[in-house]
Amino acid sequence: MNRSQKSMAIAAAVVVVLVVVVAVLANRSSSSSSPSDDAAVTSTSAPSVESTTTTTAAAVAPTSTTADPSAGEETPSGAQPASVMTPVKDLPLDVSVDGTKGVSDGDAVTVHVTAKDGSKIFGADARLCRGDAVIENSGDYAPTQGGQCIAGTLSAGSDGFVEAPGAAPYASLDLTFRAGVGTSTYTMGDGTPVSITCGPGHPCTLVVRFQIPNGFGFRSYPLSFA
Repeated sequence: MNRSQKSMAIAAAVVVVLVVVVAVLANRSSSSSSPSDDAAVTSTSAPSVESTTTTTAAAVAPTSTTADPSAGEETPSGAQPASVMTPVKDLPLDVSVDGTKGVSDGDAVTVHVTAKDGSKIFGADARLCRGDAVIENSGDYAPTQGGQCIAGTLSAGSDGFVEAPGAAPYASLDLTFRAGVGTSTYTMGDGTPVSITCGPGHPCTLVVRFQIPNGFGFRSYPLSFA
């Protein structure tokens, strides 16, 4: 092979190498510009980091006491949630009570309540307690906590616990309690035995819990039996 032929062969080889190099570079460039399969899956399947939560405010329903009278502390009856109520000593109420003297088994004691000073009366409830009972809070009033009030009816024709919910415009309400003669015997939550007798020679007290705006309080009315 003469010199001219050798030069042509070398040139041809160089051209082939250049073509191969260009092809490889072009293929790499194309591969790097396309997302991989894993990247594509991640992009299409990943959840959005934003979420929307809708919260609906629940209306506060009026409350009423329907619990078993022998249970622990109860919620006063009325038109407000218990969470906003606090004990009140000076109640803005005028209260008249009839039928407290010469009581026989099953006689009705009536309570009439009128709100004053622009206040309201949302509800009232009542139960019989010992004659010397001191009721200042719901714990004292609850039989199995305070041990000062009856835990059920004393006779078939009497009441153990009565409630009277108020009605708009919450200016007044009436409550009737049928006083019983007999003995209530039970055990407190801590195991202490209790026995409360109401009747002739055993005076008892009608304790009434009144609910007013943002609070409640107690008043006691002694009963004498015939």
